[in-house]
Amino acid sequence: CGWASGTGEEPYFYDFIWQRVANQRELDTGPAIDHTTESNAGYFMKFEALNRKSGDRAGLRSPPYPVPNGVLGKKCFQFWYHMHGKDVASLSIGITPSLKQRRTLFTRIGNHGNHWWQGRLEIATNDFQPNDRSGNFTIIVEGVRGVSDKSDLAIDDAGVFDGPCAAEATCDFEKDQCGFSNVYELNDLAW
Repeated sequence: CGWASGTGEEPYFYDFIWQRVANQRELDTGPAIDHTTESNAGYFMKFEALNRKSGDRAGLRSPPYPVPNGVLGKKCFQFWYHMHGKDVASLSIGITPSLKQRRTLFTRIGNHGNHWWQGRLEIATNDFQPNDRSGNFTIIVEGVRGVSDKSDLAIDDAGVFDGPCAAEATCDFEKDQCGFSNVYELNDLAW
């Protein structure tokens, strides 16, 4: 789908690459299943911390997309991310009209539990300098390894769509739990 992982181009040199994987069996870090199929048959992009040093980085780069045009021009980058492991460092996402400058729009730090979380970033014309508004931009996903190999990260179901991001869904719990479930590994109590 046009995304690439590599050691980067100046000034974004990376220590290793993201990997396209399926059927992961590690219990203490990373997802066991992908988000799309919710099974071990589906694929996702994984930041594998094993055999890396603390602070090592890996970058994942999108294909180029046209900069939103006009004052009301917007695009929505939707994705699912997974940050499970006792020593997870960070995940950040930025946009760049060129490889020489990047604006970070999203940063998460630490262990977020063994769950997939949805992220949405609205990208607008005014996120770019005036001289960059007629070209393309790229999305850069960057992971940083924590102090141990228990710091895997993952991304799945990433896409860029025209228009603003959809409003967050709400639930009044009248008909059902709307997809909410108890998170037993984070606490001993149930709702």
